[in-house]
Amino acid sequence: MGNGAILAQNPADSTDQAINLDAVSGSQQAHVGQQFDAGTGQEYQLSFTLAGQGTEISNTVEVWWNGSQVGTASVAANLTETFEFSVTGAEGHDLLQIVESSVGNDGAGLYLDDVSLTALDLPTTSEVLLGENLLENGDFETNGFDGSGVIPVSAVTGWDSAAGNLTVGQEDYAAHESSLRGRYLELDQTANSQDQVWQDVAAETGSYYRLSYDLWNDQTGAADGAPEIRWNNELVTAYSENQYGEARHFEYIVKGADGMDRLTVTEAGGNDDGQGIYLDNFSLQYIAADKYDEFNFTFS
Repeated sequence: MGNGAILAQNPADSTDQAINLDAVSGSQQAHVGQQFDAGTGQEYQLSFTLAGQGTEISNTVEVWWNGSQVGTASVAANLTETFEFSVTGAEGHDLLQIVESSVGNDGAGLYLDDVSLTALDLPTTSEVLLGENLLENGDFETNGFDGSGVIPVSAVTGWDSAAGNLTVGQEDYAAHESSLRGRYLELDQTANSQDQVWQDVAAETGSYYRLSYDLWNDQTGAADGAPEIRWNNELVTAYSENQYGEARHFEYIVKGADGMDRLTVTEAGGNDDGQGIYLDNFSLQYIAADKYDEFNFTFS
């Protein structure tokens, strides 16, 4: 149980115990949380009830899942309402937090009860539509070293770089976003130089693949969030609008060519200040021809 939250009698049901998330007035944001191991990639329905007291603005909570805010829930005074959110299990431990709103923490009371997390009986995208990941070490977890920092590229399984070394981070930044766990790649390790990594893969000639990855911009400049992604030297994207502290997931469709195919990831020019963007969970998965209509992309 977090700061300022207390176990109390539910005002809507005298026989029931609930959590009072607004028992203390002032600047303190009461919260509760629980850590557990949800299934990686599994979809869940999170539900809970709120019993409102005082004014509606003091009957608001923020819902956080693995360090990212899922949404808010508000209930009017003297009413009880049930709320539902969809969340997805990540690798490793998952963390649910329900936090009193930063405004309205007046001590008038807000009661939380009947919190549940139910697995949805839905197959994941990879189970239905996609083949195995053809990229080696797309999550940067398989490396011939311990810890993190600037290391020889030869120690990073599957990837190559003309610079001769890579920067691999671990945990310190990853704790902020659910998609960036364990180790990840820092693409802007060297100031005044366009850092670049690549990987060669034997995709099937003429077949289509889903290319996906996660990105997090930890710097204040929007241009820091602009990697150039190339497939066989053709530009797939140069996304440049990722704001500070924002995590994004990207998906594209690429086509296998004759011989070996190359995925290249290059830091965008003009903001190579050595302060980095962070990339993780690269995946390249075959799409069967009879599954094309399941994607919001044009196949040709």
